Amino acid sequence: MSPTRAIQEVIGEIVLITLLSLPAFAQSGRPNSADASLLPMLMEAEQSDRRNAQLYTRSAPSLDHYYNLKADQLEDIIRRIKRGENVPNDDIQHALDNSAASTFGTPVY
Repeated sequence: MSPTRAIQEVIGEIVLITLLSLPAFAQSGRPNSADASLLPMLMEAEQSDRRNAQLYTRSAPSLDHYYNLKADQLEDIIRRIKRGENVPNDDIQHALDNSAASTFGTPVY
């Protein structure tokens, strides 16, 4: 992945986390919970993490595992929201936060 693409993805994740921290995105009457309007954004984030995992399969296997784990976390949150569960924003923000990816080394191309 090019450095420009990596920067774009990091900025995208920061934007997502910022949006999730806004009170307008919580369900009315239920602070700290997500509603179904977040589903498209969460599904896109999951797909992005899956693509990142595929990119790093050979060059950085630990990053591959990391991004698959993050995608699995998002998949679980999506499933919970679809079932109508009250999912705390902290859970969503944790699943979207890919900042630890930098601790898994640099891909070899």
